[in-house]
Amino acid sequence: MNFFEGFVYFFTRMGKIFTKYNGFFGEGVRNTLIIAFFTVLFGALLGTLLAVMKMGRFKPTRWFANAYIEFIRGTPLMIQLMFLFYGLPMLGISFPEVSFIPNFDRFAAGVFAMSINSAAYVAEIVRSGIQAVAYGQTEAARRVVKPRMAGAGHADGGAAPGHQEHPARPGQRVRHGDQGVQHCVHHRHCRPDVPHQRGDGHHLHTA
Repeated sequence: MNFFEGFVYFFTRMGKIFTKYNGFFGEGVRNTLIIAFFTVLFGALLGTLLAVMKMGRFKPTRWFANAYIEFIRGTPLMIQLMFLFYGLPMLGISFPEVSFIPNFDRFAAGVFAMSINSAAYVAEIVRSGIQAVAYGQTEAARRVVKPRMAGAGHADGGAAPGHQEHPARPGQRVRHGDQGVQHCVHHRHCRPDVPHQRGDGHHLHTA
């Protein structure tokens, strides 16, 4: 048998196998997609929560998140799955059975095991992504958000109620800034003899 004959025989044989067992293949693909959907969903939610706990200031939750991530990432998924499916029933804990879903206990054990496994990796992905943002960008975002929060939810970034926003006057010098910037003053009008003060503490002086 040469290469071409072996090639034809292989695909002919595979076609017969697929025709004979196509129902099992279809069921396997369906179950795989269902398990993958719930695993990604629960893993992302739990992983995001663990990332917030790990970056938080409350020590018990931070220690728990660190221990969880290190333990789950340090043990194989197969061991975790075997413990949940075989070990928990020995301890008197078993997954419920649903009459209209066949083999629901196996399905639940698989989803639960892969969800807690993926959550540990998702937590590190989320944590590293947040901490990868430069401190300067984080500080700039905070300075943008705080005035808007003080402005009672002005979505357009306008000034807070009781503030007057206007450009700097000609001849006015802005310390640590550029001339002509929009500044927000707490008094109602601009007087040439009154120095202006911005909300961030920088002073505007008349030249």
